[in-house]
Amino acid sequence: MTRITIPVLALLLSSQAVADDRWDTRDKRLHAGVSTLISTAVYAETRSYGAAFAGCMGVGIAKEVVDEARGGPFSWKDLGADAVGCGTGLVLGRLLFGTNNGLTYRF
Repeated sequence: MTRITIPVLALLLSSQAVADDRWDTRDKRLHAGVSTLISTAVYAETRSYGAAFAGCMGVGIAKEVVDEARGGPFSWKDLGADAVGCGTGLVLGRLLFGTNNGLTYRF
């Protein structure tokens, strides 16, 4: 499921228009929220902090490259919001899928 979820979330996130590049916008909340989901999903699949953070930030960087290719700005603030979301996803993934709590999933 993770292999399908990440590209779909990246496409959804890339369709959001950026009115400006302030920190307190809906766009930054979407970046953080979707990054949290991506990081949690990758952690659940791999149980690796490095893979989860790298995969999550890779999607964020790819999204910014696509924005720039479409004529929009490459936003470092968007990447900052992505990093916050990726870190939050690591914590959430550990809480939900860590080895000590016994929670498991099956797709």
